[in-house]
Amino acid sequence: MGEFAESLVGAGSNSSFWGNGNWGDVLRLSVDTLAMSILAFAIAGIVAMLLLPLASSNLALDRSFGRRRQLRFVSFAITRALFIFTRSVPELLWALIVVFVLSPGILAGAVALAIHNVGVIGRLGADTVEDATPAPIEAMRSTGANTAQIYLLGILPLVARQLITFQMYRWEVIIRTTAVVGFVAASGLGYQMRLDLSFFRYTNVGQLLVAYLLIVWTVDIISTLTRRSIK
Repeated sequence: MGEFAESLVGAGSNSSFWGNGNWGDVLRLSVDTLAMSILAFAIAGIVAMLLLPLASSNLALDRSFGRRRQLRFVSFAITRALFIFTRSVPELLWALIVVFVLSPGILAGAVALAIHNVGVIGRLGADTVEDATPAPIEAMRSTGANTAQIYLLGILPLVARQLITFQMYRWEVIIRTTAVVGFVAASGLGYQMRLDLSFFRYTNVGQLLVAYLLIVWTVDIISTLTRRSIK
């Protein structure tokens, strides 16, 4: 283990850790990894927010009767089942499936991460909406407001802070998962780490680990500052 740790920093090797010319490539791969995480975060967040009215029982199951109530219940059950299914399948397995449809790259990795996180963000968001104070919902329904109006004007202002907090936390998780997904999606730091490990280029692996730690640290700082600013 000691010898392996020394090889990560270039000890006993002709390749210098800090003087190695690979740092330019590491920077490019870091940008690709960050872009993958941001794209996945954006896709998952937008899709989950759009589906929340269908997945929240206090919005989806109103006081309508007959066929309309049946349709609302069916849409509620399907959306909930979709959230369960997408978050039950690990990101790595989603990546294996997505690369058969899309060419390996940043987009494939981002889509795989987004599919899994739609279920996670959707579940957390639906629970938050269901725990919201019922008074605004009842007041707006009494005025004849539809579900979209209640969601946009009555619910989101109440739970926006919690939803943003959940989404920022998921971004922190996504940036950590990009390394694993990159192994399959053939993009970013994860894919290059797989290649360097295969060819025993441990000094290059050490550089990638440093870059990854810096990215995760930066994302954690951004997430922390964002959560503090909305309190």
